[in-house]
Amino acid sequence: MEADFAQLEFRVAAFLAQDELAMEEVRTGFDVHSYTAKVITDAGEDTTRQNAKAHCVTTDTEALTKDGWKKYHELAVGDMLLTYNQSKDETEWKPILELSHFSDEEVWTYGHANWKVTTTPNHRWYGTYKGVVTIFTAEGITPEHTITSCPIFTSRVPTYCKDFEITAKAKADVWCPRTENGTWVMRQGKVVTITGNTFAPLYGATGHGRTAAQAAYYHHFIEKYVGIAAWHKKLGDEAVRFEKITIPSGRQYAFPNTVRRKNGSVTNFTRIKNYPVQGFATGDIVPVVLIEIDRRLREGNFKSLLVNTVHDSIVFDVHPDEIDAMIALIDGMNTDLHDIIKNAFGIDMNVPLLLEAKIGDNWLNQKDVKKL
Repeated sequence: MEADFAQLEFRVAAFLAQDELAMEEVRTGFDVHSYTAKVITDAGEDTTRQNAKAHCVTTDTEALTKDGWKKYHELAVGDMLLTYNQSKDETEWKPILELSHFSDEEVWTYGHANWKVTTTPNHRWYGTYKGVVTIFTAEGITPEHTITSCPIFTSRVPTYCKDFEITAKAKADVWCPRTENGTWVMRQGKVVTITGNTFAPLYGATGHGRTAAQAAYYHHFIEKYVGIAAWHKKLGDEAVRFEKITIPSGRQYAFPNTVRRKNGSVTNFTRIKNYPVQGFATGDIVPVVLIEIDRRLREGNFKSLLVNTVHDSIVFDVHPDEIDAMIALIDGMNTDLHDIIKNAFGIDMNVPLLLEAKIGDNWLNQKDVKKL
């Protein structure tokens, strides 16, 4: 069984910013991923809800850190990844802003004899189309695309997509990191290359380097959620003045030497906007909920085991005789989430949280529990 926090980052951003529209949309069941897809589609780039959510690689894919190559389960928010800065045409070390993981996603294996990878069909690549630098998806690759190589490990000769073909389609667990540059260096088998990641204004990302339709989404987001935009500005002001920011749980993030540029922008602004959301969501909320679930399992003498956490998901090995009891336990947690947060941090969180359960014979093959 997996208990997953529904849209946790959006709910946390709504709360931290006290954005009235975002809070109301949470209460009425608004789906931020469907909204993302609609805005991008309306701007001229047909996109589904899932395309707006997952742009990932399989779990055997490694990312290059300062400590060497690491897989998803070895990484954490804040770890430094090698990325590519397209405006400077050079590689840079940048921190992971957010780690995403999705189960049972469609993946394609594609490429040619000398270059082959497995990703979601909407995974983003950085390269060129007819000689023009662009970001494109796997399913949008044409013979006229090239994929930018990583200059540290290969020559600057790009990978030409002329002879690409899809050789397999399957279902798999996938993951993706987010970085300030929107790129990272990945290794999958013998392939080492620069790849792109997803868009997310909640994490401080911007429309720079995106397609026109995706850039429209960023602009639309800030116009729609004026409270979140104002909160971002407030965070920047706080970091410039105190060289640190403090979130309601008491957690602090230091940003030494943060300054305001002549054009009014703030250095470190992507991280300044991102860290409070990630810190409160997965650094504060998830651990205290995890501890409470563990306490209830022990008090109830459950045979089921809490075995793993993946970002904002909690994974259990459920005893066959305890399926209904485990569903009831998650249901009870949903009832008590507000009080759990208040008891831990003294915070009256006025945005509801929700744990959604999935269950199956293994982590890959799970179905939603429709009613808790």
